[in-house]
Amino acid sequence: MNNLIKRYVSEVVRHLSEKDRKEVSLELESSILDMLPPDYSEADVAEVLNSMGDPGKLADTYRSRTRYLIGPDNFDLYLYVLKLVATVLASVTITISLITMFFNSEPTIASIITSIITNTASALSGAFLWVTITFALIDYFQVKTKNDSWSVKDLPERMATESLEIKKSESIADIIASAVFIAILTGILYRNPEVFAVFINGQKTIPMFQADLIRPYILIMAILMAFSMVRGIAKIQIGQWTAKLLAASTVLDITVTIFLIYVLNRHDLVNPAFIDFIPKEMGSYDRLTTLASIFLVAITLLGAGGTILKVLRNSKKEI
Repeated sequence: MNNLIKRYVSEVVRHLSEKDRKEVSLELESSILDMLPPDYSEADVAEVLNSMGDPGKLADTYRSRTRYLIGPDNFDLYLYVLKLVATVLASVTITISLITMFFNSEPTIASIITSIITNTASALSGAFLWVTITFALIDYFQVKTKNDSWSVKDLPERMATESLEIKKSESIADIIASAVFIAILTGILYRNPEVFAVFINGQKTIPMFQADLIRPYILIMAILMAFSMVRGIAKIQIGQWTAKLLAASTVLDITVTIFLIYVLNRHDLVNPAFIDFIPKEMGSYDRLTTLASIFLVAITLLGAGGTILKVLRNSKKEI
């Protein structure tokens, strides 16, 4: 089959659910061939595909229902991510609230229920806001950068391939993890940095960080997690590793690692009482931060490095 037709069909079905792709692919290929003359040329194919229009808009006609909020291309994914984030975030927030209340000196049933409702509502509203803003910005960006008229020149140079394909579950995990971290960072740790502490006999606490000094860094980390959420959505939309996506993903991973190492090694951010509390058997705080930094670098190398090697290994065949 003509390469242009393959690329066009691949781009259309990429916007559809897995269960519909095979059937739509066969139907679309048949429709395109029916519109071509017996001895068609590359120019004939280009003319037919241009007349069919944008693959993303054509994919909308194969969907069982049309959505208008956020945008038809992203609304189903938006709802899916929102439901998953809400479920996971509610569970995490309730657990953290219970643990925090457990260490209070005299928790009451009323205070526990109030704390759970307040923290969960705050976390869910924050998650809803971040997810909605992220999807809205993506839609806005697409509108501003997309050509009004579509042509075959806008087709991706390569079709989606299995070896470079990004699993949807992997991308969704990125989005959920990022949303949970954002909610915890902004909804709990920013307002109550002392929660990140050592609890002694359920009465005495030793906060790890200086509350007033650590707050700006918590916000910076939340912003980095927002970029991670955008990366997860971009991975779902693009569907496979490209040079630009791989570069952006690697830069983000390295940036987060450098930032965390920087914060860990800022002694002025750490509560002196927490440093004094560290058992001598574990070594000095400097030794612990060095080990933590090495661990963070190793995790980054395994994650980002593994992805880079995978792409390079398949680049000669697929790219």
